[in-house]
Amino acid sequence: MVRALMSVCAVSVMFAACSGGEGGVQGGWRQPSPDGLPATAGNSEKEVGRYLAVVALCNDCHTAKWLPAGDVPEDRWLAGNPVGYEGVWGVTFASNLRLRAQEWTEDQWVQTLRTRKEREPMPWIAINQMSENDSRAFYRFLKSLGPTGEHMPAPIGPGEPITTRYITMRTWDANTKIQAVPSP
Repeated sequence: MVRALMSVCAVSVMFAACSGGEGGVQGGWRQPSPDGLPATAGNSEKEVGRYLAVVALCNDCHTAKWLPAGDVPEDRWLAGNPVGYEGVWGVTFASNLRLRAQEWTEDQWVQTLRTRKEREPMPWIAINQMSENDSRAFYRFLKSLGPTGEHMPAPIGPGEPITTRYITMRTWDANTKIQAVPSP
């Protein structure tokens, strides 16, 4: 009888620990994602969203002057980048995600991360696989940062004149002579 009671207690403790238990994470951030995909666990939505912003490399493009040091204060994170990314698609600019989060509902955000495929060089092949829980945590982190800044410029089509600063995403054969282009 004592052994059976100890087994029941052990299972209860394991269940509580795995599910967040009493006093666990609000919003079920230790629970499986509704879409069945693996999700990041943390003590709060903000902690999970902040972690994703860093490890998913969102700041690399969406935070001006993040690279190379990554020492931009958090109150300037994810407000877009006026330096464009140029390639065969033309030039695109990393959006101000903080303004987007204010304009879109959480469900619109999750749906967009799950289905969008446009605006290279955004790594949609990876973003489309983010779990619903992680998408929601990232959205809520953005909302917690609040709106700041302006929307970034509209994309510039291939062959259109480029009048802004940009980083090229093109590659060249090592034997190809490249002509320097002065910056605007």
